[in-house]
Amino acid sequence: MIRFLIAFISVWSFSTAAQAGVIYHWQELGTSKGGVSYAGHIEISDDAYFARVAQVGTAGSPCGVCPTPTDPSQSPVTTFSMRFTPATISFSANVVFAELFTFEIYAFDVRTDGVGLFGSIYANDTGSDISLASDRFGLWTIDQSNTDIGGACAQTGSPACQGATGRWVVDQSTVPIPEPAAFLLMLTMLGMMGCFQRQRRQPVTLSTQ
Repeated sequence: MIRFLIAFISVWSFSTAAQAGVIYHWQELGTSKGGVSYAGHIEISDDAYFARVAQVGTAGSPCGVCPTPTDPSQSPVTTFSMRFTPATISFSANVVFAELFTFEIYAFDVRTDGVGLFGSIYANDTGSDISLASDRFGLWTIDQSNTDIGGACAQTGSPACQGATGRWVVDQSTVPIPEPAAFLLMLTMLGMMGCFQRQRRQPVTLSTQ
């Protein structure tokens, strides 16, 4: 039983440390006016998930209330990726410190109810940009998306790339366990171990009849 408890605590600790953040996937409900289809994801930090808000942006971004973090590791939004077809465009980078590139301008002003996202998003990597916003029910509409690479969305404000709708839906496997709940789970396991050990130590009475 002790070995089981040690293994459980080790696995729990490793999974907690390995989890980078909470991921929301784009669930498409309708394509754009030109039939363009979108796919993507956004990742916010655990702290932002529990605070139910993630606001971050560059200086001069469309979001006036979004702070610009001085430390990239403190950004409440860690990853944003958005791709659409048949046009060739891709946003895939860490919001503040990119592996491939850094967004020249970005603004994430989103809130969550734990399941979906609400608010507005804007990202521009100098070669491509995209903006989308939601209503109070969490239904998002892509206002515009264009790229200098070419394709159906090569022109800024192209009607063919406007009007796509969708929702940001949380990936439940990435949702962290709140600290109080995790502590309660460990206490429960300790209680079970105590009961098990007590039962093993009870003396066995042999009948002389």
